[in-house]
Amino acid sequence: MSAEEEKTSDVERVEKQGSNAKRTPRRTRLNDVWLCFAKQAPATAISPHDGQVIKAFVGSESGIPSLGPSSIPQKHLGELATLITYQARGFDNILKAVGTEHLCISASRPVATSRLTPMCTFSGYNPDTEIPDLAGKVFLITGGTNGIGKTAVQELAKHNPAHIYFTGRNQQAADALLASLPAGAAATFMPCDMASLASIRQAAASFTSPRLDVFIANAGVMATPPGLTQDGYEYQFGVNHVGNTALLLRLLPVMRATAAQASSSGNSSSSSADVRFVALTSLGYRAHPPAGVDLASVRTTQEGFSMGTWARYGQSKLANILTARELARRCPEITCVCVHPGVVKTGLVTELGYWEKMLVYVTNPGGLMTPRQGCYNTVWAATARGVREAAAEGKVAFFEPVRLPNEGDAKCWDDELAKELWEWTEREVGVRA
Repeated sequence: MSAEEEKTSDVERVEKQGSNAKRTPRRTRLNDVWLCFAKQAPATAISPHDGQVIKAFVGSESGIPSLGPSSIPQKHLGELATLITYQARGFDNILKAVGTEHLCISASRPVATSRLTPMCTFSGYNPDTEIPDLAGKVFLITGGTNGIGKTAVQELAKHNPAHIYFTGRNQQAADALLASLPAGAAATFMPCDMASLASIRQAAASFTSPRLDVFIANAGVMATPPGLTQDGYEYQFGVNHVGNTALLLRLLPVMRATAAQASSSGNSSSSSADVRFVALTSLGYRAHPPAGVDLASVRTTQEGFSMGTWARYGQSKLANILTARELARRCPEITCVCVHPGVVKTGLVTELGYWEKMLVYVTNPGGLMTPRQGCYNTVWAATARGVREAAAEGKVAFFEPVRLPNEGDAKCWDDELAKELWEWTEREVGVRA
């Protein structure tokens, strides 16, 4: 291919070739931010830099809401590019749903259309039959009063755990959750604001159990406006990483003691020795800034990131992966697993602004998972037999729902960054594990 041809966009090539054009472009060009779907070539699109218009879905027969021509504000173009990039595999579902044979997208980095595969699925997993008896096990779930955390508490409570502790900010929601659990289920609400280190210290002090078998770092926020936590950290990073890790560091001695007790009793191969850390990450980690985690600026609102709020979110989700990786290195007696729950209809999505919400729906044409479906990957990672072996097989950064390994990108395996992040966090929260 000549240099001149290489500069030509796929849409331009299709328009020039006419109706006999090849249906699947070799690779999209990345000069603008636009996408188009067409049942027949030539595919057409209007560059946002010209008209700021994206014609996404047409025809109600596809079962997908018709967005029609939509004017995208300039400040959201980068966010659209980010979502297109990290959820690119969802476009296979779009193609199948609307009967489209030709797809052209333009984003912030190369997307090879030949590698598009369906988004993750929860099919084939039934927590009612696959969660084993949890007798003797103590769980802690952050952010347990709503969404995925709430349904995880409810699913685990059906299987005879010794105790479930869960954090949250809403006492009324906690009371309603406790009332919904099976009779006799032992559960305790720990009031905790993950945006406040003082609140986290109080929550940790209220945890009085002599054992902790499974810590599920579920609490999180997504695509929030620029802001800071009470302690001055970029808000998404402060809640998703600093908050969860601060509580983990304070309770880690209990987890290590739980593993040591089983080992010293000569019972290390049994389920009683199976101590786990489960971190909820997201495919959105791919939106992280080039440095992965920009520790030099996390005490600012980080408004300079080219991908805006999604880059800040991606940074925090990458931090979740790196934390689990470093914990596994430091504490090999603890099984550390990261999971992507899927795109779930919780407050993280429903409370987004109009454009952020539209971007999520555009890139998930098959619809969103329910909160119960969204907890499946979490409870699988927290309870299933063989998870340690599954995590150790090959290069697994995290699991998509359910139990599908994902290798992540190079930053997920950056041991130096993981170590730097861990040590930075210890200094910031004042706890050395």
